[in-house]
Parts: sequence; C-alpha cells; structure tokens
Amino acid sequence: MSKSSFDYELYAGAGSMLGSLIYNYPNDVEYINQLKADEFAQAWPRFDNSTLEETSISKLDRYIISWQETDAELTKLQLDFGQLFIGPNSLKAVPWGSFYLSITRLLNDKSTLELSKFYDSVGIKLECRANEPIDHFAFFMQTLGHMLNNLHDDMNYLQNVRHIDILLKEHLLPWSEQFLNNLLAAASTDFYQAIAGLSKVYLDNLTIMIERIMMANNLKNIRSI
Repeated sequence: MSKSSFDYELYAGAGSMLGSLIYNYPNDVEYINQLKADEFAQAWPRFDNSTLEETSISKLDRYIISWQETDAELTKLQLDFGQLFIGPNSLKAVPWGSFYLSITRLLNDKSTLELSKFYDSVGIKLECRANEPIDHFAFFMQTLGHMLNNLHDDMNYLQNVRHIDILLKEHLLPWSEQFLNNLLAAASTDFYQAIAGLSKVYLDNLTIMIERIMMANNLKNIRSI
C-alpha cells in the first residue's frame, strides 16, 4: 500500500476531533451551536459506510439539528458527560486504560508506566492536568492525530507507521473496545452514543490501514524504536 493511497491527514484530523469531543466538558450551549453551524455531522468523513457508521452519523445529525439551546438541554448533556467520565459516583465509562488492564482496577498502574516509556522513546510529551493519568482515551486519540500528521516526513515514514502500530496494538486496542462498548451502552444522550460509535469505526479502519502498510513493507513484528 503506497503512502499516496492513505489519507493520513483525514485520519489525523478525525482522531484529534474525537478525542476532543470525549475529553472536553460541554460548558455552554455554544458547544453544540458551533457543531451545528459547522454542519459537523454532514461533514464527518465516511471510513467504511458500515451500519454502525451510518447509524452513528445519523444519530449525531439528529441530535445537533434538534438542539434547542436551552438550559435544560445543556444540563442533560452535562449530566451525561459527568456520569460517564468524571463522577462523583462510579463512572459508567471509565476513560483510562489502566482501569481495564490492571487486575485491581488501579489507575497509573503498570500499563501506564509502559505507555510512558513508549512515549519517551518516540519523543512524545503530553500536556496533562496535574496528576492526570496519561492513558485517557482522549489523549490516545489526540496522540494518534499528532503521529499521523508526522507521516508527512518521507524520511521517517515507515518508522512513524511502526510507532503508530505499536501505540494501537500494545497500548490502546487491548482495552479500547471495552471502553467504547461501555460508552455506547451507558450514554443517555444520542450525542455521546454517536461519538462512541464513530470512535469504534475510526479505530477499526485506522488499524486496517496501518496493518496494510506494515505488511506491504514487510514491517510485521519488527520493533525499531
């Protein structure tokens, strides 16, 4: 598979946007108003035209179009975000990888330390809030966006592809499916249900694209970081 046939900039932008939508708290009605003004759902890229993708885009489009700009609507969205991601009660969709990968459900456990070592080895520095675990799903998506944008560097193209492959297979995919399934099932608004579905479609298709590049260049199972 050639570089020219992989629209890495499209994947970079989509990954960063999905991360932002999962991470950022909807502070006011302008959060959805801007998506409405941008015709966000209609403009979202189609990666595989699957049933999940089409259902998620339609659900997101309906939600944005029907947005009422009222305090009641905003409160529903904020309450959904809080119950899913921040508490104060037990979270319905815990967004940190170590929760799923640790037998004791600890944050900042062994998997987080391994991720930190990997980031150090490839020169990635995250800007997180104080004491915030680096293995938040949204950080992975934004990091993927950054790494995909680095594919413009022809000199290090294959090395960067390999780094993306490692991030996906060793650090994100072992738990992301469970997280997104939890999010899809627990979200009370169509907005976060749609974001969960689109994230699943995105990761499925990005994984396939990276695997094709790896196989075409005989990079399978070669780690060079």
